[in-house]
Amino acid sequence: GVAQADGAIHCWGSNAAGEADAPSGAGAWSSVSAGDWHTCGVAQDDGSMHCWGHNADGQLDVPSGVGAWSSVSTGMYHTCGIAQADGAMRCWGSPSDYDDYGQADVPSDVSAWSSVSAGWYHTCGIAQATGALRCWGW
Repeated sequence: GVAQADGAIHCWGSNAAGEADAPSGAGAWSSVSAGDWHTCGVAQDDGSMHCWGHNADGQLDVPSGVGAWSSVSTGMYHTCGIAQADGAMRCWGSPSDYDDYGQADVPSDVSAWSSVSAGWYHTCGIAQATGALRCWGW
């Protein structure tokens, strides 16, 4: 979790792939999400996203050109984030062919999101304009 007083990330539990090794010297964090074998956090000062741990499926490969992120959620083999500037959701990480259920395929009919939660084989988000809950995957 993120400590309130100093914004430091504290991770515990299994560390088989380095998922509990939070980056040192990164400053304060505004949010953190622990996935199955990876963890991601959003830096408080500039909204940059950093991910660490297992990357066999590209779940640590934060897209470039987004700028600041407002939130992050990590699933089993994928990661999703919401861009601070326009509320656009991006998901990345491509599960193994036997586990691809469309959980990283963000619906194109919603342009801005207020919340995201990534699960093992599915993702849910709340549309900013309508407040509607949308889920995809399996």
